[in-house]
Amino acid sequence: MLNINQYFDSKVASINVHAELQSTSFGLMDIGEYQFSTRRHELMSVINGRIVAKLANDETWPEFNTGESF
Repeated sequence: MLNINQYFDSKVASINVHAELQSTSFGLMDIGEYQFSTRRHELMSVINGRIVAKLANDETWPEFNTGESF
């Protein structure tokens, strides 16, 4: 089963895949600045492009490129 959520005037989409044993989600983002919050630990993997992100409790803005995770 798929569930699609859109945020930031449809510039960000989250596609949730619900399976019997495990669920996962994929996100798509247009170029822009976004602020996200989460209630649980998430692993983000850059499939294509790059993300410059300020992570919680960190003062730096590291860059994550295709193939990298954070």
